[in-house]
Amino acid sequence: MGYLRILIYIIICFVLAHYYLGIPKFTYTFKVKAIKETAYKHSGGGYSSESIQRDFYRQYPAYILDGKHWIPAYTGGLHGAVAILYASFTELLVLYHAEVETTGSTGRHYMNVSVTVLTGSMSESAHNLAPQTTLKPGENKVFRMGESSTVKLSQKTALLVYCRGIVPLTMGYWLSDSIFSHHDPLLALSTILNYGKAVIVSNTSIWEWCKEMFTYMWKVSSDGLSYLFESAHYSVTHLPETINDIGKWVYTSTLHAWNHLMELLL
Repeated sequence: MGYLRILIYIIICFVLAHYYLGIPKFTYTFKVKAIKETAYKHSGGGYSSESIQRDFYRQYPAYILDGKHWIPAYTGGLHGAVAILYASFTELLVLYHAEVETTGSTGRHYMNVSVTVLTGSMSESAHNLAPQTTLKPGENKVFRMGESSTVKLSQKTALLVYCRGIVPLTMGYWLSDSIFSHHDPLLALSTILNYGKAVIVSNTSIWEWCKEMFTYMWKVSSDGLSYLFESAHYSVTHLPETINDIGKWVYTSTLHAWNHLMELLL
């Protein structure tokens, strides 16, 4: 439990530093505008998961997974299937397919989520507190960090979902329904393995992210050492003055105490 508590504290400190101070600053592989344009081009009656995957692979050959593996996805009450096109610690690009009509919650995430309807329709409302809006093929909705909505997907709806933020923090949303509602720990394990494989195999941004983090930590450490060295140099340089001041203080204090003692005795 001690190690788990430390890990939780580290995650909390990291999130607070990133949210309030913008530290560290992440670089992203994809441009949101390009994602929306590609999704719009493949939306409607001519949509096929193979064609959109090939298009992304043509644009980003070093990052997009060469081939798709669909896995069931039970998230926030929604029932569907996902195919990961790209994954890292800070970005996630997936195709989502709902074969039957389904309703659920988007959940609250530490990331912005851009959803483009490829086929079918998606209706959403901020947990029934706002008027319902319905998106048709080619239309896009961005769920901002911390927002949550109720969504309804019609039969045979396909979505392109692009996320920016700290992806591992949303794993509870992807796994909790599989484990607790559907009692399918094998699916939860499969989800983790597929995400891990996508992070390691399909892209190099993880190494760039690690390099960026190492560079940042090195800079912080270097600045701290420089400040420590300057403080030590200042202390050593002014050591004679400090010793002299201490000597004067000891002499003055002793003399004052002696005089006070003499007054009491006399």
